[in-house]
Amino acid sequence: MKPPKKIDAKTAPKKRNREATEKALIKAATQLFASKGFDGTRTLEIAQKAKVNEALIARYFGGKEGLLIAVLKDDAASKQIIGAKGQDCPATAWIPSLDGAANLKDALGEFFQCGLSHLEEKQAFIRIAVSQALTDPKMSDLLRSKTYDESVPLMLERMKKLFKKKKISAEQLESLVLLLMASNFAINFMGRMVHRIEPKKADRVIALLVNSLDAYFETQS
Repeated sequence: MKPPKKIDAKTAPKKRNREATEKALIKAATQLFASKGFDGTRTLEIAQKAKVNEALIARYFGGKEGLLIAVLKDDAASKQIIGAKGQDCPATAWIPSLDGAANLKDALGEFFQCGLSHLEEKQAFIRIAVSQALTDPKMSDLLRSKTYDESVPLMLERMKKLFKKKKISAEQLESLVLLLMASNFAINFMGRMVHRIEPKKADRVIALLVNSLDAYFETQS
């Protein structure tokens, strides 16, 4: 049996110092990103808030984008970033209650408007998170937990109120919610913010989708 390796007293404090510095930077970045946005936050501000040298952001995280990825991977920090601006709340905060919707058409219109506002506010975070998720399983799992795992069940519960007098199966309702979530991302994020489709064109696509869904479910009585 080999004797346990001796801890190098010279390197152990350095490791602890790095871990403490990384945590301080993540905490500072979380607060600043949530209140000022990613683009509106400078690395110097983050370093000053964390009370460390600005150069350590590049050394430990590869820059501001890498620091954001670290923030998004931190469970507690990601709730504050993905949730409402400057608040520690779930990623489902943007989903409308639909309490004031008189019918399905009104509810769908409210959903897409809230979805657009949320994506506009969080677009810098979403761009980086989505690109990172293509190669990073942990980021992919994080996005799933903040979209499908949290948002879909909540939206299902809120949509059920609109179908009390309709003959609609649980499978149909789930398919509708998944279609809405996917369409919101495809039109409001990819369409408007990535492909730069003219707002009026994007609005027409949403109107066509809303009218088509409304007409279809009118027949399910």
